[in-house]
Amino acid sequence: MLSTLLVSGVYAESTSLAVLGSSTAAGTGASQAGNSWVGLLQTWLMRTKDEKIINLATPGILSSSALCTQAASSNLMELISPTRNIDKALKLGANHLILAFPSNDTTNGMPAEQTINNFLDMRQCAQSNDKVRVAVMSSLPRSGLSKKQNAAIAQIDAALQKEFGHCFISVRSALADSSNENPRRDLSAGDGVHFNDAGHAVIFTTVKRFMESGKCF
Repeated sequence: MLSTLLVSGVYAESTSLAVLGSSTAAGTGASQAGNSWVGLLQTWLMRTKDEKIINLATPGILSSSALCTQAASSNLMELISPTRNIDKALKLGANHLILAFPSNDTTNGMPAEQTINNFLDMRQCAQSNDKVRVAVMSSLPRSGLSKKQNAAIAQIDAALQKEFGHCFISVRSALADSSNENPRRDLSAGDGVHFNDAGHAVIFTTVKRFMESGKCF
């Protein structure tokens, strides 16, 4: 059910699901917002549960930007986005969160261990409220990465799958070509990074099945 939240003196409907992530979660590559995976998920949730999604995803953003302010170390505080982080999602009424930061950390030189710790810190902070559940999406295939970068992304995926268990959303294999590194041509938006409408539909279908399973939330 939808609840209400007083924001700037106006009562607004709050929602149960928030998405925090980068460009693909923000809809890049899709022909229009409604064809993005979050847009498709929004349509499905409105039809089946009358729920809206809080989409806090932003192109180019790193996982550090979404950390809780209360949990972040002093050297990370200046990296946190006050309008795109866990604190904001919880303030807006989310009790289910999907974290979707597929590769920007690695391409910006962040060590794999730091990325993993960021996700664990976000989950710990959010789940200090026992009504909140956090899921994390796997990496997405991306062309042009070095062997070292691909190895780091594989390390992150393996660690997160182990740590999150049933709350790990595995989408990479459905989007990758035979190398498991590059996007499938029929799903690619043409830049080697993002996905077209068909690719977004694949992500949506995977997330929908994940949510329907009820194993995480």
